[in-house]
Amino acid sequence: MNKLSPRPDPRDSQRKIQESGYLEQRYGRIGIPAVAAAGSLKKPDDPEREQRRRVLQVLARFED
Repeated sequence: MNKLSPRPDPRDSQRKIQESGYLEQRYGRIGIPAVAAAGSLKKPDDPEREQRRRVLQVLARFED
């Protein structure tokens, strides 16, 4: 048995395929590398997260 290369978990690759399918739908084929390179796959349709981000921005302004 080769200990250097453990077999990848099949569920992991399945999840990656699903995620890339989602990204492809959302950003188009060419947009995927750019989005992945940005490192943030934030979903803009999450109003609660947007609200939190804005509050933190305002608080950061007052801390200066």
